[in-house]
Amino acid sequence: MNKIKGFTLLEMLVVCAIIMILGTIVATGFSNYKERAMLDNTKALIERLKSSLQRYYEKFQEYPKTTGTWEGSQNLYYFLGEKIEVVVYKNQETGEEQIEPYGPIEYYKKQELDSEKYILDSWGNRLYYKCPGDDHLPNGLNNKTSFDIASWGPNGEEDKDPESEKYDDITNWDMKD
Repeated sequence: MNKIKGFTLLEMLVVCAIIMILGTIVATGFSNYKERAMLDNTKALIERLKSSLQRYYEKFQEYPKTTGTWEGSQNLYYFLGEKIEVVVYKNQETGEEQIEPYGPIEYYKKQELDSEKYILDSWGNRLYYKCPGDDHLPNGLNNKTSFDIASWGPNGEEDKDPESEKYDDITNWDMKD
C-alpha cells in the first residue's frame, strides 16, 4: 500500500501560528527601532546646536537673543545657518568699518527646516529656543545665563511634569553633558 506523504491540517495551523508570532515580534521591534532612531536624531540635533551656539558665543560673547525679527528656532537658523556680516575693525577717526562675512556656523539638512526657516525635530515639530533661558532647578539645569533648546517630542506639546509616564520632551536642561 502506497502511503501519501503530506502535512496534516494541524501541522499547517501550527506553522501559520509560528509565522504570525514571528511577524508580530519583528513589526513591534521595527516600530520601537524607528521611534528610538527619531529620538536619537533629535538628541543629536540639539547637541549640534549646543556646539554651534558655543562657537557663536566664542565669537560674539553672547548667544543669539529671542527678541527682534525672528522667533524661537528661526533665530538659530538666521544666526547660525546664514552668512552674517561682522565688523572686525572700526576706524575711530573716520567711522569707517571693515566688515567681513562670518558663517554659516551650522548646516541644516532639508528635513530639519520648514518653509519659514524654523528648525524641526525628527517628528516635524518646530524646536523651542529661548535666550536667555529659564531656571529649571531642581529638575534640570539653570539656563538663565545661556539658552533653552527643546523638542516637545512626538506629541509636539510641552509636557509640564517630568515625572509623568507620558513625558517625552527632549531638552538641553535635562540632557547630561
